[in-house]
Amino acid sequence: IVACGLMAQYWNKTHWFAGAQHSVLFVIFVFLLGTLDTTSTVTYSDYMKRYDGKLLNALFLGESLTALIPSILAAIQGVGGEAVCSANSTQPEYSKPRFSVQVYFWIFAAIILSSLIAFLILEWTSISQSYRTENYKTSDISQLCIQTEISSPLNLNLISDSMSKYMYYYLLVIAYIVNLLLFGILPSIGTYVMLPYSQSAYYIASL
Repeated sequence: IVACGLMAQYWNKTHWFAGAQHSVLFVIFVFLLGTLDTTSTVTYSDYMKRYDGKLLNALFLGESLTALIPSILAAIQGVGGEAVCSANSTQPEYSKPRFSVQVYFWIFAAIILSSLIAFLILEWTSISQSYRTENYKTSDISQLCIQTEISSPLNLNLISDSMSKYMYYYLLVIAYIVNLLLFGILPSIGTYVMLPYSQSAYYIASL
């Protein structure tokens, strides 16, 4: 929340760095927000083991909305339109945003603040009491073994929490390929694919 609020205030401030004016604060705040975003995902995934597994659907839905809502806000803001040339002018004019960049980041800060309020309600009130899991510090495989032992006297040696090295490296390679395509190749070729159709088409596709 603090990083997003500071970005809203100082996104357009530049400082003398390496012999020229650069948006030093903007880069720092973007780095902080990116770091907090990725670490919060891991933190919440671990935190959710305190609750019934059915609530994971709500977690994943909320995480998907963190990409959808900013895209909708960017589309409402209305930037990225075609440049037009006015009469007797050689300079292109671009469409003006419906609200400023400062408002855009303050909306983000408000969304994160609402998430904080929701977390405090979840943690410190009795609303979620019926969904809490007892002994959540016990590993999932241990809980599975206990439940299996109670329900049926089967051989628990069949249950294993280990993974072969082959499967481990195989999953790493798959994850690497997926992330390479999703975050590396596809964004880089998006410009060449969509921009010939117009600036607006490229802008909408990039959302």
